[in-house]
Amino acid sequence: MSNPPGSANDPHAHRRAVAARRSWETVDRLDAGLRLLAEQGRAVTARTVHEVTGLDYKTIHRNPAALALFRAHSTALRSRAGAGGAGAGGAGAGAAARSAKDPLEDYSRQRLLDTIRKLRKRVAALERRLDEQPTREAQYDALVQEHATCALTIERLKARVQALEGMEAIVKTLRGHLTRQEFDVQ
Repeated sequence: MSNPPGSANDPHAHRRAVAARRSWETVDRLDAGLRLLAEQGRAVTARTVHEVTGLDYKTIHRNPAALALFRAHSTALRSRAGAGGAGAGGAGAGAAARSAKDPLEDYSRQRLLDTIRKLRKRVAALERRLDEQPTREAQYDALVQEHATCALTIERLKARVQALEGMEAIVKTLRGHLTRQEFDVQ
């Protein structure tokens, strides 16, 4: 006769203890993975849980505590419940799972092609602007050179004006002397 589980003479007590410990380790790993996904702002799906924790959905499904934890946090299950409770294979299930996964998957093929064409035009325009950049730099350098030349010319003209003002004073003085001499001579 076999001994009831948990009795002192149970030959499988060690195996049961190991299984219970592994079961709670699975729940702990799942909980840590769910917290990490929440911090990263990623959707909680079987695939993302597997990427983060390494736990397969089968492993989670076999563990009742882990399955309850997964169902409580699953993004796809929450979106199905919000979409009118459509079950697996329901009309809203695929669209809800896709939109939670990647919003680009909801686009039609034509809309994606139009978006790609617009982006290509935008990239071409940006490339043209980059090609024009050296031309603009050369224009800027030419303007700076022209400004420097104009500043030098202005300084030379100022020096000439000062020299002419000095000569004008001399000419006035000479005229004054000449006029006095003319009056003196008469």
